[in-house]
Amino acid sequence: MVYQGPDPDYQGREICIGADETGVGILDVTDKANVREIAAIRYPDVGYAHQGWLDEAQRYFYLGDELDELRGLVPRTRTLIFDLADLDHPRLAAEYLAATSVIDHNLFVRGDLLFQANYTAGLRVLDISDREHPVEIGFFDTYPWGDPVKFAGAWGVYPYLPDDVVLVSSIGEGLFVLRPAMTTTASDLIPEASRVGLSAPTPHPWRTTTRLWLRVDRPQQVRVRLLDLLGRTVQEVYRGVVEPTQPVWLVLQGALAPGLYLIRAEGETFTDVRPVVRVR
Repeated sequence: MVYQGPDPDYQGREICIGADETGVGILDVTDKANVREIAAIRYPDVGYAHQGWLDEAQRYFYLGDELDELRGLVPRTRTLIFDLADLDHPRLAAEYLAATSVIDHNLFVRGDLLFQANYTAGLRVLDISDREHPVEIGFFDTYPWGDPVKFAGAWGVYPYLPDDVVLVSSIGEGLFVLRPAMTTTASDLIPEASRVGLSAPTPHPWRTTTRLWLRVDRPQQVRVRLLDLLGRTVQEVYRGVVEPTQPVWLVLQGALAPGLYLIRAEGETFTDVRPVVRVR
């Protein structure tokens, strides 16, 4: 890139940041006949420094190591976060460990979101508005048969199409064209003031826990149930009075069989139904 980051020594110069298997190299490539190494970054438990991406301010570099999980070097899927405020002296600022232990492959930053193609865990979307403390806010599992540590599932992601469309290529499963329910930051989980009924569940599909909110237009008694596709009640999620001034957060969890369910909310002035999918 043409560097416009925080280090004044290199602004306007062509800089290459490369994941080179054993670490990360920062190079000044302005003069193609005289490429100069600015810094070489090493980090603990390197397996195979594979691919990374800068945030839009060109300060933080997010790196995926493709073999640290496979070789048992880390307990869970790891994303390394480097602070490049001083290109001559970069530092490892933080490590993000995911809930899964699968192999990570490709990642890209758009605004305050980090999109990761994490093989058998599928697409993972992280809120990086706090650059050194990512928070997962959504995922789409393209490989719903489990989370084995192997080279299968989501291989690549492309989050730069118009209208928030995200492409995910999955080995053996094909191309997925997605539009995430939340497309900026974790603050988007705050409900819209005008909508009555159920929100979309987050995350979705879900493994252990997902949540959604319920809003009403006037005080009323509400019952919320999780149903199977035959309309039988699997779980009573909520029963009680809901006030219009405050939405109710609903949580789905428990030992449910993987599959498609319906969550149904019934009040005095509305009925709303949403499909929800639990995966292994």
